[in-house]
Amino acid sequence: MKKGLLLFVAIFACFALAAYAAPTQKGIPMEGGSSTAVKAPAAKGPAGSVTIGLMGYADAWRTIAASQGKSIVSNAAGTDIQVVYSEYSGSGGSPSNLTWGYSDDGGSTWNKQTIASNRNSRTYSGLAVDANFTPYIVWQDRTTSAEWPICLAFDEGGYQAGLWSTAINLTDSGDMYLPGMAINDDGAGTFDLFVDAFPHPAFGYDASLYMAHNDAADLSSWVSPWDLSGSWGWNMWVDAPWDDQDAADFTISPDGNTVLAFNEQAEDTINWYYIPMYNLSTDGGNTWSGVTPFAVPGADANGKPYQYKAGGWWYRYDAAWIGDKPYYLYAHADDVWNGIGLYIYFPTTAGDYSAWTCTRISEIPANLNGVTDGDLLGSYADYATLSYDASGNIFATYVGYSPGSNAYADILGVASTDGGQTWLQQVYLTSDGATYDYSFVEAAEYAGGGYVHVLTPPAAMDSLYYQKFATSIYLAAPVRPREIDLAPLLCGVVGGSVGGPIDAVMDTVATDDLYFIWSPAIGLNGQYEVTISKTADWSVAGDNYDYASLLDYNYILPVTGLPSPGVWYYKVRSHFGGEVSPWSEVYDFEYTGTAVNTTDWVNPSGVTGKPTVSNPFVLNQNRPNPVNGNTAISFSLPKAGDYSLKVYNVAGQVVSNISGRGNAGNNTINWNSRAVSNGVYFYQLNAAGSTATRKMVVVK
Repeated sequence: MKKGLLLFVAIFACFALAAYAAPTQKGIPMEGGSSTAVKAPAAKGPAGSVTIGLMGYADAWRTIAASQGKSIVSNAAGTDIQVVYSEYSGSGGSPSNLTWGYSDDGGSTWNKQTIASNRNSRTYSGLAVDANFTPYIVWQDRTTSAEWPICLAFDEGGYQAGLWSTAINLTDSGDMYLPGMAINDDGAGTFDLFVDAFPHPAFGYDASLYMAHNDAADLSSWVSPWDLSGSWGWNMWVDAPWDDQDAADFTISPDGNTVLAFNEQAEDTINWYYIPMYNLSTDGGNTWSGVTPFAVPGADANGKPYQYKAGGWWYRYDAAWIGDKPYYLYAHADDVWNGIGLYIYFPTTAGDYSAWTCTRISEIPANLNGVTDGDLLGSYADYATLSYDASGNIFATYVGYSPGSNAYADILGVASTDGGQTWLQQVYLTSDGATYDYSFVEAAEYAGGGYVHVLTPPAAMDSLYYQKFATSIYLAAPVRPREIDLAPLLCGVVGGSVGGPIDAVMDTVATDDLYFIWSPAIGLNGQYEVTISKTADWSVAGDNYDYASLLDYNYILPVTGLPSPGVWYYKVRSHFGGEVSPWSEVYDFEYTGTAVNTTDWVNPSGVTGKPTVSNPFVLNQNRPNPVNGNTAISFSLPKAGDYSLKVYNVAGQVVSNISGRGNAGNNTINWNSRAVSNGVYFYQLNAAGSTATRKMVVVK
């Protein structure tokens, strides 16, 4: 839930549009308001689909979003599939029945059972199964009355029996929102079920998370302190610092000992930006770490890629334990320009949560100026869900712009065959987005029988469709190109940036403030070099200038003035890992403003590359090491700026956080070990757009 975000977006947009015209992109549906009128079912469903049932209301998509527990599960063979969703009830005031459906013939035919009748179409729900494929359903019992308790039920007779237990009310008040649920069952007596939700901020509550944990398959054993003895029926688990945090996606190791609860929370109360976080338990969910941002090289101090600042949304993340690691799919958003990019996080080393790998896996963006159909490609990757198969292949399924369209969405898939280290290119799984505009999608976590099993309601939300896509389609795609091998694409004057391709028309910039914008060619940890010249081929050294520093972002918003008025040419290239990309194409424009700027624009030109940085980014080994009391940690920064140094224990918990402003060149800080116990620790420096981590040992 994003408290205050809609107001902020509206206010921000007024200021932003006064400066430059960002492209109109698909994005966040409006929160609030009433359900729209019931939709008649489509005359014909998508090719290859099977209709499960009539949804009827535009808001019904909320019952099948990924983060609040799955809405579709498959067995290993892909023969038996279960779903939970809201089906139109025929009642105008309470239009939906919470419905459980199943297919035992690979999705060809469907049977349905009603779990709760005549509920609001926004009855948020989740589905999980035990080792015997018995369904458990959690839902927000959203009726026309207040309070919205969180309810839980399971089929006491097992899969298909239809002997549903009396609903357990986990809460008795608080207007609880977005319940999440996960089950780990080894089939040999070890069973764990986790449920969480948060009280809705719109009704005056803070959005802290409440949790319940049961270790009996018949739900007879609630585990203290996560039992039902607390306020509102259960106990607070995570106290959100800014009173705004979304529900957790629980991911459990096969042995049940390690549980990661992935979520997101507000970074501050000024911009209401959101960042991906996690809580960690190494004792089966009894005790938990604090909320921890991901330690990702190349992200800012809060774990976000620099180019995607605004965070995500409650339906924009999904997690799964695959092989020996947890994986977390997160759609990072940019508040104005770049739209939405899809990233995946996983521990760099299995069992070590102090360092994470993060990779962008959605399309490498086009120029994003929103003028020509297809140039918004890569700016919309939404409703993504994770799946995997018996071979450990990883699949992400999501919606994105249809080929050659800036308006409609199709379903895409992308795969990794090596545990997320490298990814194949995206493939379009559907091609009828102009008809159905697939705004929502959810895939079963297990790709049973060689298929990814998917719920595909169209934007109209008239009916819920089931489709299955062969994993071989994902796996037949070629390897994704290296981002550093691709030239950035410049955004033209129509999109808000200066200039355009060299042609018969010379674009004029009459204002002193100039906007330079290009595609975010490097997803994470990249930088950009901008060079301008009075000549189109940079052949006159005295007419060539570089922007004074490499940029962490794919834009300059704005720079005031140029070295002189007149006709200018510019181009951009990326820097990553000591390599440089090809240059972009050259754009030209005539500057008729009055501001002269030779501070931001300096010689020599970037044609031969930026000069070597005299002060490199370096994090040195602490001294003394091992530590008994005080130790000195020194580091070098390429330029003066803010830094953050965090110390983590082996469980990935932050035990110390030091921030400040460092000087260009060498810096030293002192750290005292008195507050920690003996053991191995990692210290990580975030500064100047770079990250470095080293290990130290505390021995007292």
